[in-house]
Amino acid sequence: MKNDLEFQGLLGSLAKANLKPKIKQGLEHLARELAAINDHFQKELYRVKTDDRYSAMGRDLLTQELGSSVLEKVAPYEGAYRDLIAEQEKRLFQKNGGTKSSTEILLAHMRHQELRMMHGMANMDPLEMEAHFDDDGFLEALITSPKPLLPKKRLGELVRKKAENENPAIADELDHLGFADSTIKSLVNTIRADVRASGWQEDNAPIEKAA
Repeated sequence: MKNDLEFQGLLGSLAKANLKPKIKQGLEHLARELAAINDHFQKELYRVKTDDRYSAMGRDLLTQELGSSVLEKVAPYEGAYRDLIAEQEKRLFQKNGGTKSSTEILLAHMRHQELRMMHGMANMDPLEMEAHFDDDGFLEALITSPKPLLPKKRLGELVRKKAENENPAIADELDHLGFADSTIKSLVNTIRADVRASGWQEDNAPIEKAA
């Protein structure tokens, strides 16, 4: 399949990727796991499609079960770097390193609430927010909000811009993590495309017909 070739191309490009050793090692590990899932799916799908013992309805049912199982397995990979990226973004606003006590965490949470109230974020639209993101504490309040106030992609761009100006080391880390994150998401989407191309249906149509 075309998607299989794309999958192998992405895996091959990792060897040439200029990444920090730990990030590269973790990315290659996750990519190999996804490759194994993809390989197992392709072999099982071929077995189902070519086994003469199954009727057309039986093939539909087995394809449905196989596709659902694969999609369930790959779903957690899509957020593999979410926490790491969020942690690096918040480091931009941390004055002191090290582990925080419960009191420090509570005080930080209260400070972020005060920042959002001070800037009146609850009544701002996205354009107004972008116009104020250079204000003192504004971007910190955006980042730490429990409710997404800007599209995730745009917020990431603003954080990276701040990091480039104020902390190049964090900006570099975010670039590497961002590459790893997009690579894993691309591999996951490739597997999902193969599952859909196999005849798997999101609405479980084959199972409903059999019932």
